[in-house]
Amino acid sequence: MKKSLILCLSIAVIALFSACNKNPEGTFNPSKKIQKIYKVENGEQVLSEVWNWNGDLLMSIEEYSGMDIYTSTFTYDNSNRLLAMDNASSHSECFYDGNKIEKIVVTSYGVEVGSYEFEHKGNKISQIEMEFDLGLEDFDWKKAAIANPMRFLIPELYQTVIAALERCSKEAKGEEITMDLTWGGNNVKTIEVRYTGFFGTVTETVDLTYDTKNNPTYGLLAQISTNAVANLFVNKNNPLTINTSISNYLFNKQTFTYEYEDNYPVKVTWEDVDDPGTADEEVTVSTMIYEY
Repeated sequence: MKKSLILCLSIAVIALFSACNKNPEGTFNPSKKIQKIYKVENGEQVLSEVWNWNGDLLMSIEEYSGMDIYTSTFTYDNSNRLLAMDNASSHSECFYDGNKIEKIVVTSYGVEVGSYEFEHKGNKISQIEMEFDLGLEDFDWKKAAIANPMRFLIPELYQTVIAALERCSKEAKGEEITMDLTWGGNNVKTIEVRYTGFFGTVTETVDLTYDTKNNPTYGLLAQISTNAVANLFVNKNNPLTINTSISNYLFNKQTFTYEYEDNYPVKVTWEDVDDPGTADEEVTVSTMIYEY
C-alpha cells in the first residue's frame, strides 16, 4: 500500500506515546518534553515538527512539509482533560463519562465525517467502534480528517485506521470499523480490526512487541491528573514490531530500532515492509531524531 505524507509524519508520534512519571501532587507529566523532531533525508536532518508547551500542557504541534506548515492545536478543560483537537481542515471534540473517554466526534468544514466510541475494562480501553461517512467527494482529505484523532491519542492504531479506510469503498456511507484491544501488562499486544471491504467482512490482526524503555509522552494530552481521566494512551513502552495479517497472511511488517539517552529514545529508524517475502514487496525506511 502507498503511504500518505501525513502517515509518514505520524511515525514520530508512533514512536513516542507512552511512559510518564508521577510527581508528589499526583499529577502526570513527561519528565522530558519533546521540543523538536527531525527527519533524516539524504543524510541530513530536516525539521519535521515543533512542539509548543504551556507548562506541562502541549498546546500545539507544527508539522513542516517543504515550505508548508500544518498546525494542530489542543484545548483542555479546567481539569486539564483534552476537549478538542483542531487543524486547518478538521475539528475533533472529546466527550467523557466520568473519568473515561466515551466518544470523539470529527467534523470537517462543519460537516461530521466520523466518530469514535470507546469501551473500557477497568481503566483500559478494550474496544473502539469507529463510524464514518466518506462519500465520493474529496476522499483523501476526509480520510485524513477521520484518522486524525488516532494520530495523537492512540498512534499505534493510526496506520491501521488509514489502511482500513483506504480499503473501504469510496462510496462508503455509514460504515463501521471495530477495533478490539488485547492487553499484555501495560501494553496492547493484539488489535483485531473488523470492517466491510469490497468482498465482505474483513478481519485484520495487528500483533505488537515492545522494548522496556521509557516513552516520554504518556498522558501527554489528557492524563494530567489521576482523577481527571482514565488512560487514553495505549502503551507504556516503545513498539519494536507491528505486524498486520489477514487469515495468517502477513501483508505489512514494521520494525523499529532506537538509540536512547537516560532510557528515553532520541533516534528511531522505522522499516515498513508491504507484502513481505513476495514479488510485490515494498520497503520504506525512515529515521527520526528527537530534541528535548
